[in-house]
Amino acid sequence: MQNTSRNIYSDNYNLMNNFIRELNNQVLYQYLKTRNIFCEQVLSNETPKNFNYIINNFFLFFPACIYAQTQGTGLLFLNQAISSAIRSNPDIQVQRGKISVMGQEVLSSAIELNPFFLFDTQPSEDVYEFGLQKPFETGRPGKIRKKIRDMRVELEKAELSAQVINLEDRVIDAYTQVFINQERIKVLKDSLDFILHSNEYTESLSEVEQLLAEGEIINITQNLEDSKIEVEKARLVLEELVGEEIRSQTNLGNPRELKIKEGLNEEKLIQIALRKKPEIIENEKELELEKLLKALAKSNLWPLIIAAAGTRLDFKNERYGVFISLDIELPILGLEKRQINAAELRIEQVMKARKTIIKNTKLEVSENYKLYEFTKQRLLDYEEKYLPKMQNLIDTVREKYLQEEVHFIDLLKAEKARILIMGNYFDALIDYENAFSDLERSVGVSLVGKDGKSSVPGLKETITPF
Repeated sequence: MQNTSRNIYSDNYNLMNNFIRELNNQVLYQYLKTRNIFCEQVLSNETPKNFNYIINNFFLFFPACIYAQTQGTGLLFLNQAISSAIRSNPDIQVQRGKISVMGQEVLSSAIELNPFFLFDTQPSEDVYEFGLQKPFETGRPGKIRKKIRDMRVELEKAELSAQVINLEDRVIDAYTQVFINQERIKVLKDSLDFILHSNEYTESLSEVEQLLAEGEIINITQNLEDSKIEVEKARLVLEELVGEEIRSQTNLGNPRELKIKEGLNEEKLIQIALRKKPEIIENEKELELEKLLKALAKSNLWPLIIAAAGTRLDFKNERYGVFISLDIELPILGLEKRQINAAELRIEQVMKARKTIIKNTKLEVSENYKLYEFTKQRLLDYEEKYLPKMQNLIDTVREKYLQEEVHFIDLLKAEKARILIMGNYFDALIDYENAFSDLERSVGVSLVGKDGKSSVPGLKETITPF
């Protein structure tokens, strides 16, 4: 009885492993569709109590199973690639370090000038003075200087945001190239395998038909080899961006899993861009910085007062006492006036640039959104209409061929048409990804979330599986 229980346990454990392994060729959301089937298959057996305990808690440790399985077999999703690229990119790390250092400098900066220890001596007279000297800025420029440092930190943060968006776009492009060529290889191999397993065609074909058939087979084989080369090229680019090794057998999830959006129209995207786009934020901070520099120049019109007090020792005359001094430094030659005029000119230039940036941003978002909607609809047409219809037709043709109702040359034509349609679909997916990247860049914020949802609240898109 013990051996029987062990065998049942082993069989069910293998069933679970096989089920999880199947996820390597699917996206995670397909798990929801197969979950009930899995439970029925496993729980229909006479399993021991300890295994029932595992099954009852399966949905609690399922994420851990997925993580362990994907680490072992190589399953990579777009959000993982983007996160890894952001973590490992040297330029982003340098920029983050720069921001951190500047932030510490702001925290450690003093608003008021520090006092000085004063020591003066007249050896010939045997007189010594020592005490403290403290400058007082009557225009209170210390607070303004601190705000200027804060604003420069914000400018560096805007630059960091722009770097992240550009890096994300490059990762999406490389990731899409790897994915598409992986899928193209699957399509070509499927067609080639089916054709080559039909060995009897050489007996029933004329010489001309055999030549045509061989030509099609060679063409498919060459396209397959070309796709293998392209997937390796794209994989190397993705490796460089991600900063980690990506094994050649690693399967990539469909990049369409991480896209936007229902309820987000052109107007809302423009509003987001006018608030969040790094170029606009940078322009706003530059304007505030120039205003602060103008205020700093004005504060320097106020005199600098230097007060000192301490002890005076006159050993020669045996006199001991205290001294107090007060110095006033006045602005000379109108230097501050010239600084104010220069700041006003820079403010005018920044405001003119702001109008241009806002105009261009609205135009870019509008154009890229229209292009995104067009490429999205074309992709949906393929996924919802053309591809299902094509798959039904190719299945019918193959079935009739096996029943000797379709000639081999007609089968080749059908396979060629299928490869062509799939190639058009891949082109549509590339256009969609490019349009998405352009839209994201024009909006200026990441539209890809960490868990497959957009980083902009309320964004969601229904995804059709590949």
